[in-house]
Amino acid sequence: MRFALKRLLTALLTLLLVSLMTFAAFAILPGDPARVILGQEASVAQIDALRTSLGLDRPLPEQYVSWLGGFLSGDNGESIKYHQPINEMLTSYIPVTATLAALAIVLMALIAVPLALLAARFSGSWIDRVVSAFSTLSISIPGFFLAVLLIWVFGLGLRLFVAGRYVPLSDDLLGFLGYLFWPALAIAIPCAGMAAKYLRDSIVQQLQLDYIKTALGKGNTAGQVLRRHALKNSLIPALTMLGMIVGDVFAGSIIVESVFSVPGIGRLLVSSISYRDFPMVEVLVMYIACAVVAANTLVDIAIKLIDPRIRLR
Repeated sequence: MRFALKRLLTALLTLLLVSLMTFAAFAILPGDPARVILGQEASVAQIDALRTSLGLDRPLPEQYVSWLGGFLSGDNGESIKYHQPINEMLTSYIPVTATLAALAIVLMALIAVPLALLAARFSGSWIDRVVSAFSTLSISIPGFFLAVLLIWVFGLGLRLFVAGRYVPLSDDLLGFLGYLFWPALAIAIPCAGMAAKYLRDSIVQQLQLDYIKTALGKGNTAGQVLRRHALKNSLIPALTMLGMIVGDVFAGSIIVESVFSVPGIGRLLVSSISYRDFPMVEVLVMYIACAVVAANTLVDIAIKLIDPRIRLR
């Protein structure tokens, strides 16, 4: 209980620091939201009036406290670009990205675990070298290039989906999941390469321990020992990667959503940055930070619950 409270306190302090850095970053960036909204033809009086209505004329500490208070209370204001309440817009964008992230994590696990088991089972063989080459290659390929490659091969070539024709959840559940499968795959492949490499090394270390020899001596086959013992004990250190993978998933969605024309928070973030929609960008950055910090905190608590002997700082 004490460890969980300590981790929760650390998470809150981290999010407070992220909020301060996010606000400071957009406060010092060049570009006036009022000028962007009104255009270059607007007069100084019009710009000053709009800055006053948006609260941009107040001191920065006062603006930060007001913005943070609004975020904590759920009052995120209105988007400068879309002229709509930010909360209403996020109710349609967040479920798309959440589904995409969940699907990417599932695909990552389905790819990484079998590859790690295969590489560990035939450690040092050509199979191990092929899996290692896949891991290195998948990590090295930029996300946007992989997304374009999937569209070119499976969309334009094999015509398994129509590139750019997003299917809303309200129209067709299977069509919605079927379209999100491809951007999720583009996000999952680099994460799977990293996870497979890490998990393979962890399994190989487990296979060298004495309890593995004992399990083999009891008549278990190599495959049974690998699945029932080595994999189980290797998942604990592999869990430490889950928080990092969640961050990579959200980072990947920022680019992949734009390439696949998926209306999620990643694509919304890119368009909001280009328009200097600071209220929207700040809220989106905080939501992504909350998801990443929450994932890391839950992983730390889960590891401690699974094996209390593990010491986490």
